[in-house]
Amino acid sequence: RSLSAGTTTLQATFDGNVDSRTVTVSDTPVSMTAAVLSAGGAASSYSFTATRDSTAQAAVALTFDDGTRFSDATNTGTLDWFALSALLNFSSAVPSKVKVDGAGALTLLENHHRMVDVTVASMCSSLVDVLPVAANLSPALGDVDLGSSSGLQFQQSGSTLSVPVRVNMAGCTLLAFQVEVNFDYNVLGATAAAAVDWPTLTSTLNDPVDEALFLGDDLQSSVGNGLVQLATLTLEIKQSAVTRLYGTVKVVTYVQGGQTYSIEEAAIDAGHGYAEVSMGTRRVRVLGTVAPPRALRRRPARRLSECDGCSAGVLGDVNGDCTFNANDVLEAARVYVGTLDYNALCAWKKQQLDQTHDGSFALGDVNYLRLTLARKHRFVLNFTASPLVEGSTDDLHVTVHLATETGGAAAAQTALRLEVAGYAGVPIVSAGTYVNASPAGHWELLAGAAGSGVYTTARRP
Repeated sequence: RSLSAGTTTLQATFDGNVDSRTVTVSDTPVSMTAAVLSAGGAASSYSFTATRDSTAQAAVALTFDDGTRFSDATNTGTLDWFALSALLNFSSAVPSKVKVDGAGALTLLENHHRMVDVTVASMCSSLVDVLPVAANLSPALGDVDLGSSSGLQFQQSGSTLSVPVRVNMAGCTLLAFQVEVNFDYNVLGATAAAAVDWPTLTSTLNDPVDEALFLGDDLQSSVGNGLVQLATLTLEIKQSAVTRLYGTVKVVTYVQGGQTYSIEEAAIDAGHGYAEVSMGTRRVRVLGTVAPPRALRRRPARRLSECDGCSAGVLGDVNGDCTFNANDVLEAARVYVGTLDYNALCAWKKQQLDQTHDGSFALGDVNYLRLTLARKHRFVLNFTASPLVEGSTDDLHVTVHLATETGGAAAAQTALRLEVAGYAGVPIVSAGTYVNASPAGHWELLAGAAGSGVYTTARRP
């Protein structure tokens, strides 16, 4: 280590051999001629993909006009005799997303829709170097990530935005999931959803129009032990904007160490972010405030618990936790395969296992529950028909009460079709609409919506 200017002699002795060398220390100013900032071995740009608050050490290669070169000035083993802060200054253009300290350590805080410029500047001159950093959060266990797993979170391709939907199942096996992804319908519209690592994916788009729903359950699942891509959501771009994508983990149920755990009703954390999308050369406008999203509290994974679901009367509640979600479909499957005893269930649970109203429990009832949760079917609350009287010319009236997966009246995006056997010809319909004859020759009728989830039809031969 140099202490002052001057000349000194270094002497080394080994096995009777002596060698010496004169070292001159000069107190002469030298100018920095080049500075190259890098991270992860990349100097052109760096993809910072990690969980929140993760750190990565940047490196700075320095060259001086006398030929001196430091391969990495941030390495204390290289520059331990001089304070780095007296030589270099580090800064971040968006410190709320990626911050950098005086030693060049980067910390990932949030996703960002543009590259974050991290700058190193000489304290003695105007020499600077800039490293563009893509801030892209990775999901913690049970959390869901949206978008690319490297580079910028959301990357437009042509007139569409492709959004991978992944869940972190490190060291776990995924049994069931129910995930909602939300976006601004004025900017983006869902056009397609494709299964990836979960082949039996159930997805619902445009119900409502600003949301995509993804469901899956499998008691025999072997999917997991890493990032599991549930689906790829395709969104069409309607206008240029910086727009938010977010969502909710309604259910992620998994097995870890022989125990079953579930995460429910947690905001998507790593996947929450903004996409910068463009329609041709139109100017991008910001919709809302592009500010750091609020801190999202995630509930830790918990073992499945039960409440008195037998008296709560929640539609679809099979596992007795007083809610209807993907765990109830999973529970119904357990009953179907005999893991749980059907005869040991209370009356309400047995009623929820007869969604087809045929007086028995079968695989079709499990599927009906799943499709009701996916908003493709509706709960049938009540069915009434006027009595048949031979020779009567009165209308046959049928009234059906339907409910959605939330238990509310199925008053929107619902159609009810009825099939009536025993008659020939075209009926006279005074309520509802005659559609056609079925392949079996039965009447097919579309019931009329009377409001509040009530659907009726009246007809006679």
